Amino acid sequence: MIQHRDQGDKSPQVERCPLKKGVQAGITCTPRVATGCDKLKVSCWFDWRNPELFERLETHKRGLQETENLLRAPFDLVKSETSFNFNLHRTGTTKFSYILSTGDIIMLLSPRPVDSTLHNCQIEIGSISSQTDAQGIYQEIISVLRLLNCRLHKELVQEIHLAVDLINVPVKKTKFRLENNWIARANKFSYFSSRRRMTGMSLGAGNVMFRAYDKIAEMKEKHESSKQDFFAKKWQVNLAETDVTRCEFQIRRPVLKEFDVPTDTVQDIFANLQAIWRYLTLEWCRFCTEPVDRENKHQDRALTSPLWELVQSAVFSPIMRTATRIRQSLIKNIDALRDQFRGIAMSLAASEGLLTDNVDYIVSRIQVILTDDLRRLLRRDKSKFIRTLNMRFNECYATVL
Repeated sequence: MIQHRDQGDKSPQVERCPLKKGVQAGITCTPRVATGCDKLKVSCWFDWRNPELFERLETHKRGLQETENLLRAPFDLVKSETSFNFNLHRTGTTKFSYILSTGDIIMLLSPRPVDSTLHNCQIEIGSISSQTDAQGIYQEIISVLRLLNCRLHKELVQEIHLAVDLINVPVKKTKFRLENNWIARANKFSYFSSRRRMTGMSLGAGNVMFRAYDKIAEMKEKHESSKQDFFAKKWQVNLAETDVTRCEFQIRRPVLKEFDVPTDTVQDIFANLQAIWRYLTLEWCRFCTEPVDRENKHQDRALTSPLWELVQSAVFSPIMRTATRIRQSLIKNIDALRDQFRGIAMSLAASEGLLTDNVDYIVSRIQVILTDDLRRLLRRDKSKFIRTLNMRFNECYATVL
């Protein structure tokens, strides 16, 4: 069993789990479990042996800053037309001079020397890319930097989110809202509701935290159409006919370094995911069938809820790798873009005096205007036109895979 020197509250597979007797009152369908890493943040110390990389970054950044309104511009990390195409941001941060992003992946870079106390590279992999293959994407980035003659000296995982999705389980039926049924090392308990209906709860804060919430409702509320498509395929369900409760742990560096198994590198973390998950669901917190008798210190006698046993038994299987290229996952919220486009199109139609319900006529007129404008942009500056399209593509897709 993994041990954690607790100091107080300071990748994807879907499995069909056998239904335990009385898994939870009110849950009528057989629960299924989907596991995955939902976020990965890593600090790296690189020996920058390739001065050309930062010369190119500085030249591109200076060019961006000389424009009036450009916030980002495409940057080909390895001068490839199909992969590792990032967007370089106009400004950096207080600690990093350069920000590169593609889809939901962000890379922060600084020319600091490798022996600095502060890391000179930070890699953040978002939800969809992490669920696809966080470890594989990270290794791809490191491999490409090596091709650029940059040598990794040290890495430390700063944060990881581990998620178990309970498919066919409505969050309101989990009874996780019952604070007295929890045995936890966390001091903080929060409950969330909308119109008197439970939407989620949380335990702890900061360096280690547990959240349970209605995942489908969250995606719909945030209009995350790309995530809805991604998870519908992963879970193999129709979102309109399914309930999914997300059980997610957030673990940061101050807690990770206290485990008695290696947790420094990405390889360490993924080799020990199962042990970490067992500690979090067996030792750090546990949900019981009845309110816990704390006055008589009989917490050990409390029976674990069958639904929580399902969470405890989740298996974090390695990604099944194939020789084929993984299809790029759409990150951008296309539904929101379509809403904006429709609103602009209707405003444009009204400005043209097209006060009619003849949609075909409106579309034909708007199409003429749009075609003229796009052709004018192309003639004015073809290279800028192509750069803008590449930048938009890098916002929509993670081009690492």
